[in-house]
Amino acid sequence: MDGTLLDSGHNMPGDMADIIRRMKARGIRFAAASGRQYQSVKKLFDDIGASEDMFFIAENGGIVCERDSILHCETIPEEDVHMLIDMLEDMPDVRIILSGVDSAYIASELTDSDFGRNAALYCESLAFSADLHKAAKTDRITKIAVFDPDAEHGCYPVLKQLDGKFNVVLSGTKWVDIVSKSADKGSALRFIAEHMGITSAEVMAFGDYLNDLSMIEYAGESCAMENAHPLLKQAAKHIVPSNDDRGVTETIKKRILAE
Repeated sequence: MDGTLLDSGHNMPGDMADIIRRMKARGIRFAAASGRQYQSVKKLFDDIGASEDMFFIAENGGIVCERDSILHCETIPEEDVHMLIDMLEDMPDVRIILSGVDSAYIASELTDSDFGRNAALYCESLAFSADLHKAAKTDRITKIAVFDPDAEHGCYPVLKQLDGKFNVVLSGTKWVDIVSKSADKGSALRFIAEHMGITSAEVMAFGDYLNDLSMIEYAGESCAMENAHPLLKQAAKHIVPSNDDRGVTETIKKRILAE
């Protein structure tokens, strides 16, 4: 979504709903894959009247939904969530969001800060909990999002050491996401393909950042945006125009809808 389908102002292409419906009429389904929570991603497509015609991969593969039904969910065991909360709250200069099935949770009220603006942007359903340990007991936690103004060179090298127990992905310049070891966008995309009875050769995927890498590696037709992270470009089969140049929709129209 962000950096791939949406432009730099987080705007949806104007013809996206029409493209989704035309693909569906040909038996081709569109899936929005994002590190955002499900409620946040779905709202973007509710606003253009297209959410009934597609799949959703949210929380970097933690949840797969269709028409408000959860088809697949990967949660972090509660004891691991408590351990991660303790570890992250002891780290300087980072803020965290617990992402659950019902809501996302933060330990302080939103303020006009970089973290606050980002949290409000990516989480449609967001609750304040002074004690995140209590929040972890009331919901199924699918992801812990870690905010760091310079994530790639700050907290990411430290958190990457947890990669044997969890799946730790750099999902943006300011975000590191921790999910279940078996959860990523690629495995979620594989679940949808198997659900539809198709193979990876029949899947086209677009991405711009390293949380898209597993998806790019799975899809038979993999496309990295021109604005993508260099490592993602190396892994992709095709380089397409940037998000600001409507690379996703222009590629779909040219290669799938043959316009």
